[in-house]
Amino acid sequence: GACAYVFETPTKLLLPDIIFRLDINNNAEKLYIWGLFNNKNFRTKIKNLAGGSAASMINISKAKLKELNIPVPPITLQNNFAEKVEKIETQKQKMQKSLKDLEQNFSSLMQRAFKGEI
Repeated sequence: GACAYVFETPTKLLLPDIIFRLDINNNAEKLYIWGLFNNKNFRTKIKNLAGGSAASMINISKAKLKELNIPVPPITLQNNFAEKVEKIETQKQKMQKSLKDLEQNFSSLMQRAFKGEI
């Protein structure tokens, strides 16, 4: 399974029963938990809790997930990690916007070139 961090939650959000929404207490930074759940080594621990009758139907129950021992470093380290993730996400958004603008400009130039305008 995939783990995602939703930066903006829409109102009246409905989730299917195979998607969990984790509410994190004040002892842990949400972005740290997201990063941990996406860490290759920690994901192995999560996969070991999963079960199912067929390889294609393997899943993990919320009860099993709650049994997971989550390492929680000092909050200052977690906050430092979160700040870096936020900076990276901001840069990614800027780059995605820039790429979209470049693609639009290229498309416009191609149209003008095929019309013989340039």
